Amino acid sequence: MKTVIAAALGECVHVAGVTNFLRLAEAAGWRTVFLGPAVPVEQVLAAELRDRTLDLVMQRDDIFEYYHPETGAPPRKAAPIFGWTSAVFIDLAIKASNGNVI
Repeated sequence: MKTVIAAALGECVHVAGVTNFLRLAEAAGWRTVFLGPAVPVEQVLAAELRDRTLDLVMQRDDIFEYYHPETGAPPRKAAPIFGWTSAVFIDLAIKASNGNVI
């Protein structure tokens, strides 16, 4: 399912437009995630990318060279037991367990 991630960024605390947009997205069948008001841009992007990458890799029985950008499935020609993906996964998992964003 496609996902929309939204927040009021920087010092902005005005969320009415964001929440209205998210309601429309939900009505159109999208999964929505609201991160809140006054969220630092770096924090939003880094944390979401980290968490989604960890989730993607943990959904499979093996660690692959690359994954399909929309479905998350490993393509037929993606090499299994891939080293750099494993290294990135370990690094992100350690940072997540320590509460670090990046």
